[in-house]
Amino acid sequence: IEFSADFYGKELHILGYYLDPHHPHLKKKLKELIESRQTRNQEMLDQLAALGFPLTYESLYEDCDDSTIITRAHIANAMLKKGYITDRKEAFSNYIGDGKPAYVPKKHFTTKDCIDLIHKAGGLAVLAHPMLYGYDQKDVTNLIRGLNSEGLDGVECLYSTHSKEETNHLLQVCLNLDLFPTGGSDFHGNNKPLLDLGSGYGNLNIPFEILENMRKRRSPLC
Repeated sequence: IEFSADFYGKELHILGYYLDPHHPHLKKKLKELIESRQTRNQEMLDQLAALGFPLTYESLYEDCDDSTIITRAHIANAMLKKGYITDRKEAFSNYIGDGKPAYVPKKHFTTKDCIDLIHKAGGLAVLAHPMLYGYDQKDVTNLIRGLNSEGLDGVECLYSTHSKEETNHLLQVCLNLDLFPTGGSDFHGNNKPLLDLGSGYGNLNIPFEILENMRKRRSPLC
């Protein structure tokens, strides 16, 4: 699972591994997030309609099933199909990106809330793609230290766009703080069509021992 979470005003992504998807507290909190996201999506559709770009909520589900969590990417796809824009990037840069006319902020749990929720469901909490938040190596180290104090278990060190220097730095931070390193392709289905599950951009390769190390650290609840 991947949460968008607030860390003192900064949006971060927290990954949950090996959690129990049927844990009642997790299901309750996820239901709250889904309902909040649905409300937000409708508010953005209302804003787009006021700007002269009407869309139905049903149109957002084209090319996906009813269980799909609808995001801004789906709104961008629907705008593209309607001919309102020439590419998906235009939707974000002109209409639904942060601070744009049809943008509506989404509800976030704090990073501490997400970490605690993942742990409660027996999982491991990991910071996703730490070099994508605009921090240099010094600041990202301080960020990881702060999350470590909240109970973070690991850091996604191996990622397609991380340089070798960045990866080595993150691996050293994990070693210093007794966090485990992970890696991932950032697969998001049709929203990232050039990515496959477990296969990132370039020559990303995740050693199997990383998975074995995670299994050793997992909670007895799993």
